[in-house]
Amino acid sequence: MEMENSSTPKSFDEGLIKALQSAIQKAPIRNGGKIYLTDIWVITSLPEDMIIELFRRNQFALPEGVLAVVDDRRRRKKVIYDVRETKTEKHEENPEETEDGENGDITPTTK
Repeated sequence: MEMENSSTPKSFDEGLIKALQSAIQKAPIRNGGKIYLTDIWVITSLPEDMIIELFRRNQFALPEGVLAVVDDRRRRKKVIYDVRETKTEKHEENPEETEDGENGDITPTTK
């Protein structure tokens, strides 16, 4: 009986993504609508560098009122994920859509 190696990394990554999404929902929202990396680390017990890498490679839904996830390990806090990344991804997925400057509606462009 051999196990498939190709499915193991995918399911492992999926488990990490689910754990991180759950931690985002449980983490306290700090001043200015921020979630701290150390709060996510306490909830998940995942290495901080792994959490940062997961944020870089994946898209997450932030709770209402949260503007960013910040690395608070140093005196100067660095944003590692914010709501702009989610909006940018949406526009990149649909390059045929443009934003109407008048009321902000998204309308398809004609070719």
